[in-house]
Amino acid sequence: MATFWFRLALGLVISLLCCSCQEKKAAPSRKELNELNLRIGQLITCGPPNQQLGSVDFPIACRPETQANFTLGLKLLHSFEYEEAEKVFAALIHQ
Repeated sequence: MATFWFRLALGLVISLLCCSCQEKKAAPSRKELNELNLRIGQLITCGPPNQQLGSVDFPIACRPETQANFTLGLKLLHSFEYEEAEKVFAALIHQ
């Protein structure tokens, strides 16, 4: 009898998990993005742009200039330049 209740409870939990995972979330609104108070402004880096950071290859489906900025943001993240990376990604969001 205990295995029946265990199986029933397990089936119920699995069903609830499956139903909750199928909920699709809408993209955040412009208002919600503005409430994040992301850093914006001019990017501050040291040295020539082509020699200061390593290389990252993470292609995404977008325009070439968007890809270049996205790659720059990733390079800054991997160089622990979090505030500057935030500026780059904020600019991409607001495009």
